[in-house]
Amino acid sequence: MSIPIVDQDPVDPRYTRRGAIYVPAGQGPTIWAVDDTYTIKLTASQTNGSLGFIDASVPPGGGPFPHMHPNEDETFYLLAGELEFLNGDQTFTAVAGDLVHIPRGTRHRFRKRRQAHRADDLSVHPRRGRAGVPGPRSGGAGR
Repeated sequence: MSIPIVDQDPVDPRYTRRGAIYVPAGQGPTIWAVDDTYTIKLTASQTNGSLGFIDASVPPGGGPFPHMHPNEDETFYLLAGELEFLNGDQTFTAVAGDLVHIPRGTRHRFRKRRQAHRADDLSVHPRRGRAGVPGPRSGGAGR
C-alpha cells in the first residue's frame, strides 16, 4: 500500500502550517479501571473525530467485561504479552505483533491470561469527543 505524496508550492501557506501532535513516552492522562492502566495518547477531539489512541497495561486476569460499542470500531495492536479476546461467541488468543479489529456492534472483551510481566496493547478507534477506555467491570453494554 502506498500513500500519494503531493508536491506542494512553498509559497502556499499550507506548506508551512504546523499541525502535528506530539505525546512523549510516559505522557498523557492516565485512567485506572480495576487493575488496568489506560494512558490516553490522542482523543477524537484532537483528531477531528478520526481516531483515539490509548496505551493500555493489563495485569494477569485484567480486562473489561464483555461489552460492545454501537457507534465505533475498536482496533488493538499488541506490543507484548498475549490477550484472550472474545469475538461475539468465539474466543481466540492474540500475541505480541498481532492486530485485532472489532467492528462496531460486536460483543467483545479482552483478558490477560498468562503470568508475563506486562501485556501492553494499543487501542485505536474513532470516538466523538474523547478516546474511550473500557469502563469498570459492571457487565454493561458499552462505554
